[in-house]
Amino acid sequence: MTSRIGHPDFRLNSEWEACIEESLREVFGVMLELKVQRRANLRLVPDLTALVGLTGSLNAWFTIRCSRRVAATLASRMLAQQAVQGEEQIFDALGEICNIVAGNFKARLWSLSSTCRLSSPTVLSGEHGEPLKPKTGQTLEILIECNNFPLEAALHVNG
Repeated sequence: MTSRIGHPDFRLNSEWEACIEESLREVFGVMLELKVQRRANLRLVPDLTALVGLTGSLNAWFTIRCSRRVAATLASRMLAQQAVQGEEQIFDALGEICNIVAGNFKARLWSLSSTCRLSSPTVLSGEHGEPLKPKTGQTLEILIECNNFPLEAALHVNG
């Protein structure tokens, strides 16, 4: 029996993991000029979570978690500024980065490219908050390092 997205037998697989990693490499490499390296163990102290929902053939959300300092650095690279002017720019940039990575991931999978939509990005702020995880379903987490900046990208699929 073939597993369908949303079917109880559906399992995240290495193809999806590779697509997320390729999306991170492409977006961070081209847009932010940062080299992405996957790491098994990183000291990640996130206080910001960018979130983009996926609906349609896939009921999930994509997140990027990092510290406020890392998010400010990413925002300044994205906006080509020495320093970002306020928290709103940091939140907007991190949300847009998450949105672009999620869209890139979706476009890489033929089964999702035309049957799934992305929500507007949201950024949540919280001191050392636990990652958002579905009560049922599956989560695929990838820890990366970009020029010594630790981040976590994750796809959370509802069951």
